[in-house]
Amino acid sequence: MFLPALCLYALLIGDQGAGVCGFFWLVGRLWYAIAYQRNPAKRGLGFLISLLMVFGLCDRQDIHRVIYTKDGLLRVTL
Repeated sequence: MFLPALCLYALLIGDQGAGVCGFFWLVGRLWYAIAYQRNPAKRGLGFLISLLMVFGLCDRQDIHRVIYTKDGLLRVTL
């Protein structure tokens, strides 16, 4: 779910923001993995960080900008 959202964000909005979100997502996943090995009860913050990055990417993609024309062609308005 994250990688398709990241690619769409980079193509439609900007690669700098996608890079920042990708970095924080990776930090969250690493935190989750390390906390899972040490104490599984404390892995929630890593999961929360990565989940917020996914929601942030999906929210910023402005789905309403994708329009189908009468011919059935896809048009993206920026």
